[in-house]
Amino acid sequence: MGRSFHRADPQKDGAAFASHAKLYHKASDRYYELADHDGKLWQRRHQIGWDGKETNFVEKPIDCVIGSGNHATPT
Repeated sequence: MGRSFHRADPQKDGAAFASHAKLYHKASDRYYELADHDGKLWQRRHQIGWDGKETNFVEKPIDCVIGSGNHATPT
């Protein structure tokens, strides 16, 4: 339990999710993406509008990570 909450580290946490950094959620028709810039991890969300361009765009920094990743580490 002691490793289940920590400050986000772009090198450690970003590398763990590199192959799973993008997700499309069909029910909400939203795209989610993990990005690394400005020395921080960011979560970004958007939808595709009628014109085929990104719309409803939100991007927020990831400050903390919950979970050690011992049982759900992406492969």
